[in-house]
Amino acid sequence: MFNIEKAKPADVGVSQKATDKLLSYIEEKDIPVNSLLIMKDDRLILEKYYDSFNSESLQRMYSITKSLTGIAVSILIDKGLVSYDEPITTYFPEYTTANTHPWVKATTIRNMLMMRTCHSSTTYKVNFESDWVESFFTVTPTHEPGTVFHYDTSSAHVLCRLVEKLSGKKMLDFLRENVLDHLDFSQDSYIEEDPFGVSMGGTGLMATPLDIMKILYLVDNNGSIVCSDGKIRNLINADYLRKAGSVLTETNGAGIVPFEVCGYGMQMWIHDMGGILMYGMNGQLALNVPSVKLSVVITADARNKESVRLMYMGIKEITELFKENDKR
Repeated sequence: MFNIEKAKPADVGVSQKATDKLLSYIEEKDIPVNSLLIMKDDRLILEKYYDSFNSESLQRMYSITKSLTGIAVSILIDKGLVSYDEPITTYFPEYTTANTHPWVKATTIRNMLMMRTCHSSTTYKVNFESDWVESFFTVTPTHEPGTVFHYDTSSAHVLCRLVEKLSGKKMLDFLRENVLDHLDFSQDSYIEEDPFGVSMGGTGLMATPLDIMKILYLVDNNGSIVCSDGKIRNLINADYLRKAGSVLTETNGAGIVPFEVCGYGMQMWIHDMGGILMYGMNGQLALNVPSVKLSVVITADARNKESVRLMYMGIKEITELFKENDKR
């Protein structure tokens, strides 16, 4: 059994005022938060739920799902089933014809992980009633792949289908077998499916906030956990996590939310405090700050980017307090 150890802020050398400040900030700004979890030095120092939510409540993680899709693809790579620079059409001959656009044929798995595909937007939104996966191959592309960042949820959806096609399992089951069961990830968690039975690898994860914190724990520890027998078990390829957490492409966000202009790795954003951020619609945030060994998970029902910006700025404020504590 794997559990993140719980502790009081003082047990990890952090003043209580740091966590209290964030709680007060959320209240003062009236941010619609559902849960707030803070981990310092691999120990959970704050776990708070709001309104009707509790530790067992499954919540829609939206685009945080993409980060799990990326991890699943990294496992396929480790198993030698795919490689970064193979065209995605290699694995979907059923959607490829002589008329398939050359830019679609040139799109690689690496392009898709980095959000540098040939599409400027999510292709299945053109017609929700058509095959969502097929749309990636048939909607007319807008530019050559690998040239520019465009946030494209259909690429994550196709990568999820790739995992399910090659593994013969639902993506979450594949991840359970290889990673999540070792973390005691919630057995009630699931990924919603598109109308054609494919797991929504870009937006569909239903999980608990603690489940997401366990993923951050792996990120913080180069993909490894310490087992009950004291042995280290590697669950995610550390090289993949290094790539995923590096600025591989410049982003073109509007800048309302600061991290949207800080760059993108592989199915993970990069933020300006020097770590990765998994970011889902309506204010689902999961980030780490390696310099102070800090990780934060927030779930929310924030329907506008201003609330998301306020949440992020609140985290930045308390990060400075954590840095002050580490200097003492």
